[in-house]
Amino acid sequence: MKRCPECRRDYYDDTLLYCLDDGNSLLEGPRSADAPVRPLSDEPATAIILDFGVSPSGSARPEPGAIATGFPVGEAKTSVFRNAIDAAIENTNSIAVLPFVNMSADADNEYFCDGLAEELLNSLAKIDHLRVAARTSAFSFKHKDVEVGEIGRILNVRSVLEGSVRKSGERLRISVQLVNAADGYQLWSERYDREMRDIFDVQDEIAMSVISALKLKLLGGEESSVLRRETENTEAYKAYLKGRYLRYAKNDHAAAAVEYEEALRLDASHAPSWLGLAESYMLRAHYALVRPLKACAASKEALQNARNIQGESAEALYIEGFTAFIERNWHDSDTAYRRSLAIDPGNSRALGTCGIVKCVLGQKTEAMALFARARDADPLAAYPYAMTGGGLVLLRQPGEAMPFLEQALAFENDNSLALWMYCEACVGLKRYEEAVATVETAMQASRRPPFLLGVYGCALVAAGKSGEAMEVLDELRSRPADSPVLIHEACILGALGDRDAAFDVLSRAVDEYAPMATYIGLPSFDSIREYPRFSAHTELLGLPNQLI
Repeated sequence: MKRCPECRRDYYDDTLLYCLDDGNSLLEGPRSADAPVRPLSDEPATAIILDFGVSPSGSARPEPGAIATGFPVGEAKTSVFRNAIDAAIENTNSIAVLPFVNMSADADNEYFCDGLAEELLNSLAKIDHLRVAARTSAFSFKHKDVEVGEIGRILNVRSVLEGSVRKSGERLRISVQLVNAADGYQLWSERYDREMRDIFDVQDEIAMSVISALKLKLLGGEESSVLRRETENTEAYKAYLKGRYLRYAKNDHAAAAVEYEEALRLDASHAPSWLGLAESYMLRAHYALVRPLKACAASKEALQNARNIQGESAEALYIEGFTAFIERNWHDSDTAYRRSLAIDPGNSRALGTCGIVKCVLGQKTEAMALFARARDADPLAAYPYAMTGGGLVLLRQPGEAMPFLEQALAFENDNSLALWMYCEACVGLKRYEEAVATVETAMQASRRPPFLLGVYGCALVAAGKSGEAMEVLDELRSRPADSPVLIHEACILGALGDRDAAFDVLSRAVDEYAPMATYIGLPSFDSIREYPRFSAHTELLGLPNQLI
């Protein structure tokens, strides 16, 4: 046995040298409570970067799939690519569901292929004794030419489900195969030629065939849970899948909400669409697209509708925690997140957003533990690494944040969250030109949303480009009169020397419950941080003074 001297986590894999949570060198033993321990390695820990792209500044990176080391992690010393060194752990019942390939002439059918694979993944995830790789990690292999055996090794699963969909009108041809990742042999395969109206039957058949091929025995009510249908309306189902695709593949929360609303118009009893709609309100409020309190009220109504249909769920509780955070109800937010994670301990979104709340409250130790769990649950997704980096930026530790943000961008080089926080970290490190270039990249990839425009203005004024920052400020002020207040407007005004106007904006942001008003650790706030009124702002929000 080996043990981390810092967090006290025990390991039974003799191949490991560093703790997967905090990167400290592991010690031998103790086999008993008072047995001596000895170091396994004196080598410094580094972040391990799996690279798929180019850094925001344009510098070269390794070829796709290469592992590059040398990014120092600092105090955290966290290994940011767990599975690269932990793939030896054997999981007898484990599977990854890859996104299905769109073989249709119409590229717009991509949403249906992703959605079908995700629905199968969700069905299989309801089996207690089957470990299913997280959606975002499994979907990270989309459009990448990677052998099934390599996918199995990286995701640490024994089998891989892959397939393709050809759709013409209402006719479907779905080809599916289950492959043993160890030797590449097929465990099962089938082709389905059906009508769209038969899609639910096809999903049930695939799920039960996979269960049979893996020789799994369903316990208790697991079969009814796996085969449970949330709707019988195929048009509502297609609208819901479009919403999910827009939310995850396109990061377009407003368009996703339109699809969820269409699904509910067709079938008001579809609980997943109510949950999708509730989350979209919170995400739009977070990014200053809708007024926060109005969004919270709408989200609560949607959550109640979902609860009336399906009862309590981990997904609903995660959104409830998000809603309470925006309302600055710290106790209720923490309670909801804890209940969500008790039901689904591996929900990376709940882990990530709860971690951010902890950072806002200055609780670094708890936050880092949550982020580590999120990365462990979803090791190939940009999200948990971006959230870890973002949390460290909020804690005013931009140097420590950089390796995690680099990793997030290696996985997904246009991830807006990672680009935003990378820009903020660059400002904190006084790498102003890189900050400007990064947020310009982010805006090109996301149609110039207001919050990124505000980040851009802050980067420009930090870089000494006051004239261009003024143009951004004018653009922000040209939004409709009822637009939500944007916190970065206060930061730009403060940097330009107009302190009174800056604190007027900040005051309105507090009154409107703007979520980003609580992100006082952001380097963008440095322009107004030194003034006494800023301390009063943090006290009004109930935030810790150590972040000032």
